[in-house]
Amino acid sequence: HNKEDEKGQNGIDVLHCGRLFPGPESGIHSWTSILSKNCWFSSTTHNNPTQSLTLEQYPKWIHIDAHGTAKYIRFTRHSMVEILQLRYRDLVVVAPTQPVPVASVIFIRPKALVVNLDVGGSFRMIICENQCFILGLPGLSDTSQTTLPRLDHPFVVRLSGCLRKASQNVFEDALGMPYELIALEIALNAAVGILSRDIEDFETKAIDQIEAMLRKVDRDTLEGIRKVKSHVDWLQSKVSKLQQEISEILE
Repeated sequence: HNKEDEKGQNGIDVLHCGRLFPGPESGIHSWTSILSKNCWFSSTTHNNPTQSLTLEQYPKWIHIDAHGTAKYIRFTRHSMVEILQLRYRDLVVVAPTQPVPVASVIFIRPKALVVNLDVGGSFRMIICENQCFILGLPGLSDTSQTTLPRLDHPFVVRLSGCLRKASQNVFEDALGMPYELIALEIALNAAVGILSRDIEDFETKAIDQIEAMLRKVDRDTLEGIRKVKSHVDWLQSKVSKLQQEISEILE
């Protein structure tokens, strides 16, 4: 790529380090050592530098900047690891195409929070001091599935709006919370909200199954009770893991 911003199809940018991570002149953040390497987002694969990739083959994530503006971007995993000093296994945890569900986890790294909040589907994010990246979100019609993020997703709209308001007060709200904690709080609130709704829906189904068993005990009612117990165990594991991650951060 040349050193100018490149605009792909549907207005998706391939952003370079100088714009995505501003230098000292911006007054926001300084990673001079990275900028001096001229670290543009590569158009080749990490393992095979001779194999060119088209723009549409890059992962499409959502980037929310310091002022709450959300947009699609594409870049390589190698660039993200180098810029934010993450580990490759961190990106495995939040990979939007991860076929195996990953339990809720929040990794605290020197320049970012790596967040995976599992509620069936997952909130998968990388949160920095003045920007965040959304890699995956629970589906709108089925929250048990993780889908690629969209700009019109209610969570993205809410997060952008809250961060935009916070930016007008130097990234701090009335409680003095910085940008990254505001973003994390909104994500946790959304995850807890989904679990709360799941519990409410489950209570109704559980009561129906118990009442059915009181009227008649047969194979169908016993199978229904077994499914109820299985779902209770599933919900308990999701809630307890999320509670554990929050407790560790508070400590």
